[in-house]
Amino acid sequence: RQRQAAEAADRAFWEETGARGDEAGLRAYLERHPEGLFARTAAERLQRIEADNRAEAEAADRAAWDAARRADTAAGYGDYIEAFPQGRFAAEARARRDALLAQAAQSEGRAQARAAEEALGLNALTRRVLEQRLAGLGLDPGAVDGTFDGDTRRALRAYQRDRGLGATGFLDEGTLVRLLADTLEQALER
Repeated sequence: RQRQAAEAADRAFWEETGARGDEAGLRAYLERHPEGLFARTAAERLQRIEADNRAEAEAADRAAWDAARRADTAAGYGDYIEAFPQGRFAAEARARRDALLAQAAQSEGRAQARAAEEALGLNALTRRVLEQRLAGLGLDPGAVDGTFDGDTRRALRAYQRDRGLGATGFLDEGTLVRLLADTLEQALER
């Protein structure tokens, strides 16, 4: 009689919860009747639901990653990381986001350095004198023609780095003053 009552309670709870076939109902049934009449059925259905959920999560992860890659922006990768912090592509998204942010900062710094140089209003003669000074220091600025090309920029970066200045490859007031002061010092030493 007790067994029949237990089975009736088991069947009733199955009808109330697990028979619907949803995840919550199946879990509730297994929690109350882990060895119940429908435990195997509930476990199998739950496994299928979990497999479907994993497949959906993986598809969503992949779709978000594909969207981030198409956009190829720091914000796009940030959105992916926010949605999938432990996602399959989270490490790659963080690396790409950080690289894009560094590029943006570098571009911004370069634009600011270029603007600072332009604000100096250097004429061609002054530019040639500065190139001659860099050449005199053995920094090989390329042709001494008043045009600041890649060789000149490289020489300026080397000069700035050697003097503990911001190594941008662009002239700013501090670099100009230092370069001119070094020129005067050298002239006075002769």
